[in-house]
Parts: sequence; structure tokens; C-alpha cells
Amino acid sequence: RDRGGLLQKTPQGLAPATTSYRKWGGGIWHSDCFLPAAPPGLRLGERSNLKSKPPPAMNLRSSLRALAFASVCALPLSAGLVTINFTETGGNVVVTLSGSLTDATAWTFAQTGTAFSQVSPSNGLVSFSGPSAATGVEYSASKPNTGTWTGGLGSGSQALATSSSGNIFGFYAPGTLVIVPTGYSFSSPTSLSSTMTFTGTTIAGLGITPTATSAIYGGDTIQLTFGGGGGSSVPDAGPGPALALLLGGLGLRQWHSSRRSRATA
Repeated sequence: RDRGGLLQKTPQGLAPATTSYRKWGGGIWHSDCFLPAAPPGLRLGERSNLKSKPPPAMNLRSSLRALAFASVCALPLSAGLVTINFTETGGNVVVTLSGSLTDATAWTFAQTGTAFSQVSPSNGLVSFSGPSAATGVEYSASKPNTGTWTGGLGSGSQALATSSSGNIFGFYAPGTLVIVPTGYSFSSPTSLSSTMTFTGTTIAGLGITPTATSAIYGGDTIQLTFGGGGGSSVPDAGPGPALALLLGGLGLRQWHSSRRSRATA
């Protein structure tokens, strides 16, 4: 509605008040602006009788498909975790190994090597070899260590285990090297499990400072723990499952809303 005299009625619609105007391209061309002509039967300031189109309906199949897609996208990425635990029991020190490494992009083949069941605190070395010395494959880290285990475990010198069993595995923190069984696959790994015992000694007697720490290379974590139970933990799955439920709920809500819209139409 023109209340200030700024518009004038023309055969083609409304245009700025001016003594010169002409039809051009379905509208009104003025020296200052281009104003589209008003649709027939519709005046400025009046409400249109045109009904807005309802949003496209989402059927049950589409909702379930969206939920499935969201659930798959929100699944947490697999993370590798190896736990090395020192425990004093019965006058001995028992060291256990459990877990697996799964990030193939975090490791680069170095060479074949031999491992012994031993600990060398001052050098930051812990290795398992089974009942005797064993040959495995050494890998160097191709990603930076973002954890806190970067050096030695204390001031102690090399100590060989009295007895040991299980898989070959070793970690040399300062050199960012691991040794794993021959044929080990990071993409489809098997769980590693080993034990070695140092009789007639203590953790302090081995020259180890009992501080929990971990080395993290990409998606793989090698953690050092002390005490019964190992202190191992499962990597956090993150917000993926909660996000899947949220997206799924929104999809089902949209489906119910669309059904109500069709029912009242």
C-alpha cells in the first residue's frame, strides 16, 4: 500500500512515482531501479491467497535408511592399545603384556630383529620373547609420539627375566621402535599376550620409577601401568553412538510430522 506517494499505478503494476517509465522485461524500468510488476489481482499490502506447499513427505523406508547411514558414519574408528603392566607378587615382579596395534599408517618396516625377555629402565626398553630369544620384525614410528612415554623408566640397568612365555613384543621408547611377531598385520591384527617374571626382586630393585605413562602414535597407544589389574583401559568411543541416536531420532520425528501433515491435508 502506497501511503507516501512514492509509488504510482501503471498498466503493468506499481512503479516509483516519476514522470517517465516504460515496460521492460516484464517489469518497470526506472532510472534508479528495476521493479517487477505486481501479479494480476494482487496489490501491495494485501495478503496472498496462495497456499504454501507442504514439505516433502519422508516415508518410513527413507527414515530407516537415514538412521542406518547415520549409525554407520558415527561408528568409532578402531584404536590399537597395548598395555605393559608391572606387578609385585610373592616376592617377585611379574610383567604382563596384552592388546594389539592396529594403525598401519603409524608404522614403517625397519628390519628383522631378535628380542629377549628383559627390561632396561635407563634405556627405556621393555621386551618379551617367549621361553627363549625370538626373531621378529621391527617397525619404526612414522607418526610423532604425542604421549608422555618418550624416555627411560628409571636408573636401572639391563635385567633379564627369570622366566617368560607368550608372543614376542618389544618397545624402545627413545628410538620409537617396536618389534612384533613375524607376519603380524596391523590392519587385521591378532591380540598379543605375554608374561615374564623377575624372581626375588621388586620394582624399585629393578631401578624402575613406577609412574604410569603412555606413548601414542596415531591411533596406537602403548601404555605402561603398575599394580594389580593392569590398569588397562578401552579407548573412548567418542560421541559417535550418541550422534547416531540423535540423527535417528530427528529422522523419525520428521517422518511422524510428515504423516500428520498428510492426514490433515
